[in-house]
Amino acid sequence: MKLFRALLLPIACLSGLLLVTGAAWAQVNAQIAFAGLRAVAGKGQFNSVKTDSAGNLYLLLDQKDGVRILKADPSATQVLAEAHIGSQGDIGMALALDPAGNVYVTGTTTSGTVPTTAGAPFPSPADSSTNGFIAKFDHDLHLLFATYTGSGRMSPAAIAATADSVFISGGIYSSTLPATSSAVIRQVPGGSTGNGFVEAFRSDGTALIYATYLGGFGGNTAGAAIAADGNNNVYVAGYTTASGYPTVAAVVPQSTASGSGFLTRLTAAGDGLTFSTFIPGAGITSLALDPATQTLLLSGSIDPGLFPVTSVSTPMVTAGYQAVVRVPLDGSTVLSSTLLAPGTRSVVAPAPDGTAWAATDLTAPLFPVPPISNVGSSAGFHISAQGTVDQSVRFGGSTTLTSAIPVTINSITFDLSGQAVFAGSAGPTTSASLLATETYDLPLVHSPSALLPSTVRDAALVPGSNCGSMCAGSGAYLTKLNLTSGPSLALSTDALPNVVLRNLGSAAANNQQVSTSGFALSHNCPAQLNPGAECNLALSGGPGNLTVGATNAASQTIAAFSSRPSCFQPGLCPP
Repeated sequence: MKLFRALLLPIACLSGLLLVTGAAWAQVNAQIAFAGLRAVAGKGQFNSVKTDSAGNLYLLLDQKDGVRILKADPSATQVLAEAHIGSQGDIGMALALDPAGNVYVTGTTTSGTVPTTAGAPFPSPADSSTNGFIAKFDHDLHLLFATYTGSGRMSPAAIAATADSVFISGGIYSSTLPATSSAVIRQVPGGSTGNGFVEAFRSDGTALIYATYLGGFGGNTAGAAIAADGNNNVYVAGYTTASGYPTVAAVVPQSTASGSGFLTRLTAAGDGLTFSTFIPGAGITSLALDPATQTLLLSGSIDPGLFPVTSVSTPMVTAGYQAVVRVPLDGSTVLSSTLLAPGTRSVVAPAPDGTAWAATDLTAPLFPVPPISNVGSSAGFHISAQGTVDQSVRFGGSTTLTSAIPVTINSITFDLSGQAVFAGSAGPTTSASLLATETYDLPLVHSPSALLPSTVRDAALVPGSNCGSMCAGSGAYLTKLNLTSGPSLALSTDALPNVVLRNLGSAAANNQQVSTSGFALSHNCPAQLNPGAECNLALSGGPGNLTVGATNAASQTIAAFSSRPSCFQPGLCPP
């Protein structure tokens, strides 16, 4: 393994593998550009986000009514185009752009109503079970082709596209994959009930190029992430319990536990493996090719006692940690590996400057760099080119005895200036008996907008839902960071007429101003709201407007009716 020399001190030696840590915490410089929601009746989740060469965002939206793709302007305020295919029971799981800016989506369908186009390799579902599909759209989201993927009991989870091909991977639980004659693995391995797979299609959707199982004797395998280079070499990562999973030129050639992550590279023809290695731990959940450095980034649950870890910034506890690993395209070594925080899943994306951002859910709030906010169930981490964490940020709201609003980050992209955009979901959760009265504390910034028009109340399940003690709604969540020092005034408004104002930026909000029209106002907000600080506002009367701002922070105005919680959109709520 490679050991970085700058300010790194050894702290432990586990199973002969040296762990190292940064000598000091970095100074956090960040502010939130926006954070908002999109939901209908407690349904909404962004499964993927990508950016095109003009800075427009493409968002894969799941509202439980089919597959929705949104195109938004670079400011993420306006919806420029929208596509909707399929119906209830169909889910878009992953989205990719090719070099020309065309949009590809893969996912699962149980309705059988995903439309296919002329010349599709698989124009109909294979059977009545869960099937996969691929759809291609132009940059304005006009459908160019759509096809099913040739087998039942099949769950595509990841997609990658090049100039002439599109590739998918996931899990399959049948023996009916349309494996091609030169496939690496043509039949279901013995002793398995579920396996991974890779399928490659022509980019015009007219032909299947190859299809192969991924798995091994004596256990199950699932692909979770996929990437492809300009030569159509394919990289797949995921999880396997198969001790016989094939390895070639491996960093870790044998699995020493009942399950392990893996990273595998297929040849351009899909007829061989260039390298394949176990990655000890509970599985890899994200994979990306970094075009700036021509390396691979992967993240997931990695066992630091069995796999090289080169950067640890805090003392470890007994917990499952998420980590980010960077390897060359030939898989020959570990260039860097960075421990993030205790969690169960993570995503990673390369930034344009050779750094990266990763995000993980949190099972314990242990951070390599302390974040500004003290609330949030997920965290984002900026990883330097040297493989160290120099920024941390939390996503989500606070938890009470009766409610929670966890945020899950599913995907990361970057705007044209290199600032990170995070997409996922926020899940207001309480018991059925409290659905009508419970409120949730989730800070939002410069919201609502046309793209993110919803309130927390829109993401909560409606009263009367038969859901017992754990009634979890969902709203699609999108936020963008700016890695510059400045204040970020965030409003948590679901408990109207009581409002929480937070500064989630790295600089104090100076000469802070809070004003209303149509409301009487009382508050305890100081003239200077320091980073991480919060204050409380109480409104009475209304309807009217609430405005907050500072001399060094843009003002935000929300139109509100105080007669109902979270009634913030004029025309939608009665006075």
